[in-house]
Amino acid sequence: MEIIKDAKAMAKISGIDVSLRHEQLADAIRRIKQKQQTDADKSDQLSSAGRKAVNAVYQSYQQILQILGLVDFEDLIGDVVRLLENDVSVRTAIQKQYAYIFVDEYQDINTILAWKKLV
Repeated sequence: MEIIKDAKAMAKISGIDVSLRHEQLADAIRRIKQKQQTDADKSDQLSSAGRKAVNAVYQSYQQILQILGLVDFEDLIGDVVRLLENDVSVRTAIQKQYAYIFVDEYQDINTILAWKKLV
């Protein structure tokens, strides 16, 4: 949550009014990443100003992660999905190695993991 607070402070310094709570920002960032987007869209049920604030915090959040050499949980999942989507040799190797993948707690699968049958 500290990185969210720092990202919110960075957005405020840039002149963006960020009135959303840290938890709301964290949820919005998680939704953006789960949809494999780069910003909040209209489906997030935010006002125009709210989307602007979320997008500014999201960009700052990503910059902070990159500077610190960190990834969050959604990045771990998203990076693997992008790798499987974009690298045929990796995808083929995984498909050859595993005929089936067991998913425990399916209800916890996010939209990224409800992906296109890559494996």
